[in-house]
Amino acid sequence: MKTRLFVMLSLSGLAGLLAATAMPGCSSDTTEATASEEGGTDASVDVKKAPIEAAPEEVPEAGPAVCPPTTPIVAASLTKWEPPPAVQGTACTQENVDALKAAFKASTTGTVKYSEIKTAIGTTCSACVFSPLNGDAGLTPNWSVFVETGTGAIDNRTASCFARMKNETCGRTRSQFEFCLRAACKMPDCATDAEVKTCKMKVQSGACKAITDAYVAACPEESMLLDACSLYASIGLSCSSAIDGGIDAAAP
Repeated sequence: MKTRLFVMLSLSGLAGLLAATAMPGCSSDTTEATASEEGGTDASVDVKKAPIEAAPEEVPEAGPAVCPPTTPIVAASLTKWEPPPAVQGTACTQENVDALKAAFKASTTGTVKYSEIKTAIGTTCSACVFSPLNGDAGLTPNWSVFVETGTGAIDNRTASCFARMKNETCGRTRSQFEFCLRAACKMPDCATDAEVKTCKMKVQSGACKAITDAYVAACPEESMLLDACSLYASIGLSCSSAIDGGIDAAAP
């Protein structure tokens, strides 16, 4: 099924917004690590999940480490998100996307290395899908689907797609929400994966409450956005020629 446009929901649709939503994510922040096709979903956890390695920076905490933390986290302390660049209408084709689908289909782990993503989609498409953390010596940075840092990569597929499908504020607050959950709920402060997942639920009304509230206000149609913003749809929106990129965004 191709990615689609959505209609705006009313504010009354916020009732279930803090329930579980699957968040596409990257398993590591190193460029040779693997990216998942659909993200690291854990259906047993009632929590908005951020990518496990959504940002290269973390928020310092005063005193003993606790999980979940109680000190409020402010957006200014997190990695600064940048809006996506102008759409490059002919950078990626259906052939490029089909090659990426084939790479994921051939994987026995459900993951593909970032370097293998670049190989699959080719040089021209890759130059659009991947962007540097800072462009033009940091003067005019823009973040595409994946953002390469000096030490790894940030999975920005969801925030960049939200910005294109809704607006820049929605994309920015989605990114800040992801960054806040990761910064608040990290190991070894949280000793196990289960503690991390529980922490990410609790901090939405705790340390990350202000950031979560801003996200809720900016993206009330979250569930529809998440449904529309698959990996392939994000690539189509950023690097092809139409609102859905003319790309078949269905999973292989």
